[in-house]
Amino acid sequence: MSADHCQEICKAIRQGELSEAGLYSDSAQESSLDAVKRQSYFADVPATIKEMVDDKIRKLQPELEQHFKESFNKRFEASKFLLYREGHFFAPHRDNQLGRRVNMSIYLNDQTDEPADGSYSGGMLKIYGLIDRPDWENRGVDLCGKRGMLVAYPAHLIHEITPVLSGERYAIVSRFLDAQA
Repeated sequence: MSADHCQEICKAIRQGELSEAGLYSDSAQESSLDAVKRQSYFADVPATIKEMVDDKIRKLQPELEQHFKESFNKRFEASKFLLYREGHFFAPHRDNQLGRRVNMSIYLNDQTDEPADGSYSGGMLKIYGLIDRPDWENRGVDLCGKRGMLVAYPAHLIHEITPVLSGERYAIVSRFLDAQA
């Protein structure tokens, strides 16, 4: 995603209506709020931005199917636009419910070690299970966010967002689904 698109989307998130992001429960088949496990916001952005982002994701499908060696449903989970403020986080979890196969996270601003205008510190995406060895079972791989970067990984892997220490973290998430879903 280009720097200009990232800036445009960050602006839309700041101007959009925010709602607390919830947790999906397989057993209840609904979303609920749990501030102990997740603190962040979903932002409502204009339809033109949603369509632009979803179109870009659709175009990635053949490449991701080849990379992950599987077919996905032509229908994917619509993009969600997220805002994490200082102190916000998402505790370790999996996203493999509802036929979800591959998670995609798109960073809209840079993660830095020191506070800087337009960036954030902390808020690290940490993915567990990327290295299939017993001594790595409880070790996560930290991914440093760079504006415009897309990260795709299997939805069954445990992952988390560590607490944001300063600034605001802007991101987009979406998922490709099972071919049968």
